[in-house]
Amino acid sequence: MKMSKIYRIGVGLLLLSTTPKLRSEWFFEVGPVYRGDMSIEVDGGSRAKETNTQIGAPGITRTAPTQTGSPGEMDDGSAQILRTFEDGFVGPSGLPLFSGIGQTQYFGFESDSQHNSTAGTLSFTSVTSSQSQSTQTRSRLESAEAGWSGKQSFDGVGLQATTGYILRKDEHLEVSLFGQVAWLGDLDANFQGKSAYQQKYTEEVRETTVTQYESRTFVFDTFGNPVFPSGPYEMTDASGVGPLISDRPIDIVSAGSTETSSEEVVGRSLIRAQSQVDLRMEADLSVFTLGPRVRWQLNEQFSFLLQGGATLNYLKTTLYRSETFATEAGTVLGSWQDRRNDTQWLPGLSASAGVQWDLTDQLYLNASGGYDWVDDAKIDIGPDDVSLDLSSYKVELSIGWRLGKGVESSKRPR
Repeated sequence: MKMSKIYRIGVGLLLLSTTPKLRSEWFFEVGPVYRGDMSIEVDGGSRAKETNTQIGAPGITRTAPTQTGSPGEMDDGSAQILRTFEDGFVGPSGLPLFSGIGQTQYFGFESDSQHNSTAGTLSFTSVTSSQSQSTQTRSRLESAEAGWSGKQSFDGVGLQATTGYILRKDEHLEVSLFGQVAWLGDLDANFQGKSAYQQKYTEEVRETTVTQYESRTFVFDTFGNPVFPSGPYEMTDASGVGPLISDRPIDIVSAGSTETSSEEVVGRSLIRAQSQVDLRMEADLSVFTLGPRVRWQLNEQFSFLLQGGATLNYLKTTLYRSETFATEAGTVLGSWQDRRNDTQWLPGLSASAGVQWDLTDQLYLNASGGYDWVDDAKIDIGPDDVSLDLSSYKVELSIGWRLGKGVESSKRPR
């Protein structure tokens, strides 16, 4: 049924009042009213997204290389010390006679290839190494689409008062014009723990190790010994008797350098964060109605009622919103609080039907049910858009009193 039909019905009923048959009278009614199936719908956003709050900054962070191993001071061959090589060793003689003249029988080598009989030399290979390490941290931030939605129904209970003026009255039919004021309080709704925004932050730590190898050849004099031993050879006693060589190198030759690099993942971490929203509504509604009423007498005590009219709805609303952006571990990254007070006047229409029970000529009871059509209320709070649908069915109970001295009884004559 279109809302405009209610107005046409009202106009038709008022036209019936052009030839009243009985004296006019006023009536007053008061009683409770219940309205059900009103609703609140939210299309929400996120303060965390609006403010670009992040778990961490994405990108790549590098550390400067740090030396973890070095060859130390390079051996220039001048010291009379024990030298250990990749393929043998040479140490000072334990006999003062030889050590005093720079010769030693305390040495060992692995291969004949180290001995050059023509040049009268014995060569050894020394390899030293140094290492440097650096780390690289790669972080990545992933964000989901922000937003949440919700819908809830709510009811209201209140009190209403009605006054009316009877325009036409005959044996069965009564036409009146009425005005009504209703108040409904504690129109509440509550959304809790709504997920509005999510982030995932991943971090990977890689360690790079660079190793440099320096190879040198140490050359010792064999003094042209024609009976130099074949390799492998080793003198284990520094004071023993054996062939002699110089106890310090006569030459040190660089054999080149090499470098190797390796990388491994030494750490990974994952942090998740979620933004949760709580939204609470507290509202009161006042309804002002003006329209026609028709009462049809069924018998001496009971009558059928039909009424409708235009309404003006005064809505007073307070919205409370809180949002917390926190990690799974409970670390709060941000929190926001919003409050919005709002008042609106909303037009509407009302229609209802019911039964009236006459207790006396003046005192009566009403019971009725109907429906109210109301324009939607739009309210915004923070990043959230709130829509209130106040159209609803209603149930009304009231006690009424007819006023007017000398008014005829509405009952049929016996």
